[in-house]
Amino acid sequence: MSRLETASGQGLPPFEPPVEILSSLSDSIQAALAQYAAASTPQEKASALKAIQATSSKLSTATSPIQQQFMELNNRPYLNVAVRIAFELSLFEAIPQFGHITIKELADEINASEEFIFRLVRVLGAFEILEVTYPPPNHLMSFALTPMSRLLISPAAKASFRNHFEILLPAHLSSVPGYFHKHGFKSPEDFKNVPFTFAHGTQDEDFFDLLVKDENKLKIFNDAMAIMAVLGLKPLGSLFAFDKLVPNEDGVALVDIGGGKGQMLKAIQEAYPKMKGKLVLEDLKVVLDGGVVVSEDVKLQTYDFFKEVQPIKGKPPYVK
Repeated sequence: MSRLETASGQGLPPFEPPVEILSSLSDSIQAALAQYAAASTPQEKASALKAIQATSSKLSTATSPIQQQFMELNNRPYLNVAVRIAFELSLFEAIPQFGHITIKELADEINASEEFIFRLVRVLGAFEILEVTYPPPNHLMSFALTPMSRLLISPAAKASFRNHFEILLPAHLSSVPGYFHKHGFKSPEDFKNVPFTFAHGTQDEDFFDLLVKDENKLKIFNDAMAIMAVLGLKPLGSLFAFDKLVPNEDGVALVDIGGGKGQMLKAIQEAYPKMKGKLVLEDLKVVLDGGVVVSEDVKLQTYDFFKEVQPIKGKPPYVK
C-alpha cells in the first residue's frame, strides 16, 4: 500500500479498536462514576464529573473511525452557520419550552419552507442542539429544545455567539496565514498589530480602536460580556476567602483588572456580602460605558493596562 493511498483514505485497514483499551476506559469511567456517587462536596462532584467527561471523550475518540473524526472536524463550522440562521429566524423561541413541534408546524410558525427547515434542524439535531423525537400517535419527526438550545435563547448567549461568529472569527480566518507569513510564525509582540487588525487592513490600532468605529459591533461586544453572568460565576466567587483580605491604606480591598462588566466582583460580593473594604472594577472606558452588573458601591476606574500606569496605589490584591 502506498503512502498516497493511506493518506487519501483508500485501503485503510478495518477499524477494530483493541478491546483492552475500550475496557480500560470503561473501567475508568465506572470508577469516576463511583467517586461522583460518593462525593460529599460540590468540589468533589465537579472533580469526578471532569474525570467522567475526559475519559468519555477518550472513549468516544477510540470508538470513532478516523474518517468520522475528519468529517466532524471539517463540518463543524457549518453548525455555527446553522445556529446563526436559527437566531435570525427566532427558531428556538418558536419551539415549545417543554414540548415538541413538527417540521411543518415549525415552518408555518416562522414563515419558512418545510424543506429549508428540515435541512436546518437536521444539522441542529445531529449536534444535539435540538432533540429529535417521534411522538405518538403519528410518530412524525419532531424536535424539542435541549438545555443548550434553551441557553441559546438568552440575549447574552446570542450576543456572545454573534461576537465570535461575526466579529472575531471572520477576522482571524481571513488573516491566516497571511499575518504570520508577514510577521513570522510566533505570538504577536505588538498588541496594535495582531491578526485582527491585519484582517482589517490597519496598523497601530488595537481591537478596541477598531470596535468603537462600529456602533453595532460595539453593542454586540458589550452585550456578549454578560454571558459569564448567565453561565454563572458564583462558584468562582467562593473559591478563595476574599472576606479575609485586608484593605490597603486607601480602603481598597480588591481590584479587578480588565474585569469587563464586573461579573467576577458581583460573584464575590454575593459570596461574601460582609466583605470589608472597597472593590474596584477596571477596564477600558468603552467597556464600562456599555453598562456594568456590579452594585453602586463598587468603584469604576477606566484603565488601559497596555498604555497606563496602574492608578490604584498601595498594592491591594488584584485579579485579572
